[in-house]
Amino acid sequence: MLNNSPLFPGETDIEQLYCVLRVLGTPTSEIWPVMTSLPDYNKITFDHCDPIPLVEVVPEASTEAVDLISQFLVYNAADRLPAAEALLHSWFFIEPLPAHHSELPIPTRQNKKEQLTTSILTFLWRGRCATRLCLTLMLSLL
Repeated sequence: MLNNSPLFPGETDIEQLYCVLRVLGTPTSEIWPVMTSLPDYNKITFDHCDPIPLVEVVPEASTEAVDLISQFLVYNAADRLPAAEALLHSWFFIEPLPAHHSELPIPTRQNKKEQLTTSILTFLWRGRCATRLCLTLMLSLL
């Protein structure tokens, strides 16, 4: 979401594959040796695509972010950056630093009665029911 849009915005599985191929390029058996052993390998073919440099795909991203993304977006899972190593990547240590979990907002939780009361009051304040009698009756049901 570095561009405020999905990196691979396909709406169907085939479109999704095409979006990945367009950015990462058409895989070869040299870069993804197990590709030919995948169950649906021979069911669909795509034209050859050369990879698009990630810096062109996410132009607003920092050099460190592009480096981290490029280590995740690898066809062969054995060559991908493991999560534990990713957490040590320099991107996590440059400004702006991630917020500590204690600094994140905590969503408020209302019980069912509070949710219903809030809904009723919102309904009333919108002018759809203006009498005190209606309000009294509704709240007495709670």
